[in-house]
Amino acid sequence: MGDVIRDSKPPGSLSTRNFALLGDPALKIAYPEYDIITSEISTINNSNGDTLSALTEVEVTGHISDLAGKKVNGFSGMIYPVVYDKPAQYQTIGNDASSYKRVFYSQNRVLHKATVSVTDGGFSFSFVVPRDIALNYGKGKISYYGNSDFADASGYSSEFVIGGLNTNATQDDQGPKIEMFLNDESFRSGDQVAPNPLMIAYLFDDHGINFSQNGIGHDIVATLDGDFQSALLLNEYFEPVMDDFQKGNINYLFKNLSNGKHTLTLKVWDSYNNSSTASIDFVIDQNSKLAINEVINHPNPFTDRTYFTFKHTRPGEQLNVEIQIFDLNGRQVLQSTQSFNSTGVDSPLMEWDGTDASGNPLRNGMYIYSVIVTDKYGSQTKQTQKLVLMKN
Repeated sequence: MGDVIRDSKPPGSLSTRNFALLGDPALKIAYPEYDIITSEISTINNSNGDTLSALTEVEVTGHISDLAGKKVNGFSGMIYPVVYDKPAQYQTIGNDASSYKRVFYSQNRVLHKATVSVTDGGFSFSFVVPRDIALNYGKGKISYYGNSDFADASGYSSEFVIGGLNTNATQDDQGPKIEMFLNDESFRSGDQVAPNPLMIAYLFDDHGINFSQNGIGHDIVATLDGDFQSALLLNEYFEPVMDDFQKGNINYLFKNLSNGKHTLTLKVWDSYNNSSTASIDFVIDQNSKLAINEVINHPNPFTDRTYFTFKHTRPGEQLNVEIQIFDLNGRQVLQSTQSFNSTGVDSPLMEWDGTDASGNPLRNGMYIYSVIVTDKYGSQTKQTQKLVLMKN
């Protein structure tokens, strides 16, 4: 890193030829321990052979490797591949009096991203090349990052060609399927929600969702109350489902919406550039009550520890949570409190190891617990459930 800075310094006199090292020279940069190797990239029913052409289904297989090139069979975890189109040409503005326009290339056009499981050091994933690629031919790139419980890994592959159109592609004129909710899946169009609702969208298409931002007018767009001038581009909020390129989710938190009735519309495109639109209605009431549901502890029964969780109607706000646990005689054995800033409608996991307030192990049997939640306005709600402790 120091050499990079030194080489980038303009020439000067001997007294000004200085450069700085970044960080502590006694420490190593935290490079991933293992490499991610692409073993094979194959295409299905492609009129252009092994070229990754538009509308072609592609399967990528690979493995985790140590620095000696040996497969790491004990690596089980996740990898996060990102597939890029060919480098694209750009031009600087050259708007300073002493500057001039220069052409440069950047490989930044994302065609696909995924979350892929790794088992015993091996992985595979599939996707359909979007219709919106540049049809000229050139080398694409796959960048990888991966991790497990004990190590991480990285790598890339650029020894494949992207370009052209697959004339043997399966015909498809249907847009994606869209399911939309606010806050949780119990929402029904027309329901009343708080001013900071979380939009949840579940997307499905046989040939995958187009979130590449490469085609004009093919973005994932949300519109509130028909205000197209303030439409939201949500491509970056798309998250693919693990090991399934056909499915993906979008979570987007709205803030400080005005009182009254609203209509939310979402438009989504697939890899073939077919579009679908879905809409839901909702009513904002700033005086809506705090509510919790799906209050559970898992596992139940439990032996060593259990985790409490619930859903709530205050996404994006700070909540105070109190958990009270009682035996069947009504004696309180534990009272635990914590606060958290919610990002969605799910609470964080709250752990309990089966001990009382003094840290003493409790006897096996059934217990009653209450979850009491208070929002920043002082509104409070409570639910009570049962749990069973069964220590070995």
